[in-house]
Amino acid sequence: MEVPAGYVLQTSPRSSTFKKFGLIQTNSIGIIDQDYCGDSDTIKFPFLNMRSESVTLEAGTRVGQ
Repeated sequence: MEVPAGYVLQTSPRSSTFKKFGLIQTNSIGIIDQDYCGDSDTIKFPFLNMRSESVTLEAGTRVGQ
């Protein structure tokens, strides 16, 4: 994804993510600068699991926006 000049991307957790999975995004809101684009760049969400058991997310699970 290429971000237009003068813009950034923001990531935030969905409101249901904590209730469904017990996960919080560790940086609250993620900022992705326009120069972060390339074939090897990926956008990831850093989460902290607040539950005592492991959480597995299947590919395509909607946890952020």
